[in-house]
Amino acid sequence: MLKLTYTETGLHLELVPESIEEWLHLRLTLSLRTSQLFHVEPGPASFLLPANLPGLNRLHRLINRTGQEITITPADHHSVEISLRGIWIASATHEAEGVFVATIDRAIESLLFELWQMSEMEISPLKY
Repeated sequence: MLKLTYTETGLHLELVPESIEEWLHLRLTLSLRTSQLFHVEPGPASFLLPANLPGLNRLHRLINRTGQEITITPADHHSVEISLRGIWIASATHEAEGVFVATIDRAIESLLFELWQMSEMEISPLKY
């Protein structure tokens, strides 16, 4: 399962071995034990990757071969937007911060994770 955590400081992507059902059960148990509300809703999520990453062509081919509901759209000259469907979990209905989980083809999950890690290692002029 692919897990994307959206916070005010950015995005964190990780591969999780549990199924969505197992992970949601654990999340519900935690919520009940800590008396915290959370909202669950199916839908889309997206994130940006640099357009010049090696491996994007391979990602296109994997998506086409497997027929996954994932789109890769140019966002601007420097980045592409990756959009996929899954489940959004947040503390309120229209919260901008939260967790998005999706189950997709394992090879695509691994490649997306690898591409995201590569993008995190790129040096941006804004980081100076």
